[in-house]
Amino acid sequence: MKKLILVRHAKSDWDNPFLSDFDRPLNHRGLHDAPMMAERIIQKGHLPDVVVSSDARRALDTAELMMEAWHNNSLSLHKEHILYHAPAETIFDIFKQHTSDFDSIMLVSHNPGITDFVLLFSNLKIDNVPTCGVMVFSFMDGDNDLRPFRLIDFDFPRNPS
Repeated sequence: MKKLILVRHAKSDWDNPFLSDFDRPLNHRGLHDAPMMAERIIQKGHLPDVVVSSDARRALDTAELMMEAWHNNSLSLHKEHILYHAPAETIFDIFKQHTSDFDSIMLVSHNPGITDFVLLFSNLKIDNVPTCGVMVFSFMDGDNDLRPFRLIDFDFPRNPS
């Protein structure tokens, strides 16, 4: 059984009109939400073996803040430019590339690919995965292919539960 922890980057800052989309940092809320969601991931027992992130600043900042909250110096971070605005199929391909070495993989990426992934690989019907939303999927191995098994958790910063 393989586990995918899929994270949409935390809330980004739009205050500087001269920054490119790629270079936008997190805003105050994003700086708060990423460590908070990292704590929830730990509480639910979903700590990853590796973190793979888009190399856009807001995604990397989200990944790094989460990793800092876990105080796990052995956890490695891989940067993948292809995750910057990646479609659902690319997100799944990046996940599959890491399954031979790791059982639990966290990917930090962007919408609309994140929401499309959830719609494609689960029965959850949503219009939009919120910023810093975390979805956890379990996948079964089989014949060199991974088939979606089930969505086991969906959480986001303003989740009332």
